[in-house]
Amino acid sequence: MNVLVIGGTGYIGSEIVRELLKLDALNITVSTRNIDRAKRKYFLDTGEKKVDWIELDFSSTELVFPNLSEYDVIINSAGILYETSKLKYEQIHFTAPVKLLNDYIKNRPDRKIFINISMKDVDMRAAVKIPFTATKSKADNLMLNLGKEAKNLDVFILRPSVVYGNYSSKEEMDRHAFPSFAAMPIRLLIGGLGFRIGDLKLGKQGGNQSVHPILASEIGEVVSGIISNKSAQPGVYKLIGPRINVSELFYYLRKLDGKKGDTFFSISIPTFMARVGAKIIDLFFKIMVKAGFEKSVVNLKSRFAYLQVFTEDNVKVLTELMAETTEQDYNNLFNASGIKVKAMSEATS
Repeated sequence: MNVLVIGGTGYIGSEIVRELLKLDALNITVSTRNIDRAKRKYFLDTGEKKVDWIELDFSSTELVFPNLSEYDVIINSAGILYETSKLKYEQIHFTAPVKLLNDYIKNRPDRKIFINISMKDVDMRAAVKIPFTATKSKADNLMLNLGKEAKNLDVFILRPSVVYGNYSSKEEMDRHAFPSFAAMPIRLLIGGLGFRIGDLKLGKQGGNQSVHPILASEIGEVVSGIISNKSAQPGVYKLIGPRINVSELFYYLRKLDGKKGDTFFSISIPTFMARVGAKIIDLFFKIMVKAGFEKSVVNLKSRFAYLQVFTEDNVKVLTELMAETTEQDYNNLFNASGIKVKAMSEATS
């Protein structure tokens, strides 16, 4: 079976590839914008099993795909957390993946599977006001319709909640948004007014928003399970773990970083203050870009990934889109692949 993974060197994509490499009889091809750099930076080969590489740039408006007829499965995990002059939500999240699926349908008449990695709650009403989630939602809906209309096509839309991983170094943790935010000396919690020093708490503590974190490797397990389980039903699946709040999320992420979860400093601020602060930071970066310092802004956000989290749109996501998740949502995982998602308390112990 031939599998193409778009965005296979990314945070989630690389975990998907690692899980697929555990399966026998799979020929895996990974797309990347720069093959030489990807080979140096990402160690996706395990033992005798290797991946093939193709160069593909989703940001290009003149995107040309290779021969897609040879792939039994295509997995799209491409995505961006913030825009630059070259990387745009509309192009990366909607235009390119929809073109990919249309080309796949056109060039492969035989049975095919298309798996798109999206985001939990992109279909909520509040999400249409946020470009990041709106473009993903638009793509999801169009892909599902194409899946119903096309012959021999199964479309799976996977919508993970907050994603975390088992990080091998502080540098690796710093490159990912939520973990780097949790690893800061002083944590900023939204929805209260007070502070905490160790066990001493004064004022109303924030960070009570509900999240359902899932290991990046477990997303890989779900994808692997869909491919190997021929009875898996196409459709939308929320990839979630047991419910915790944001404050607890930071506690466990600090344990992953080798720190004692309880020994931390935090400041809680009201939601409106968080939005104003995020708006000021967004404005500052926009001024920097217009002044010709876009490369410096990109390098700064790449080095300190928590700057990707504390934006006006992400504060809206945190405060408006952290909806209740039903037990049925959690059980749907078993219909997709049969895996059991770990609670963070298990995964970080």
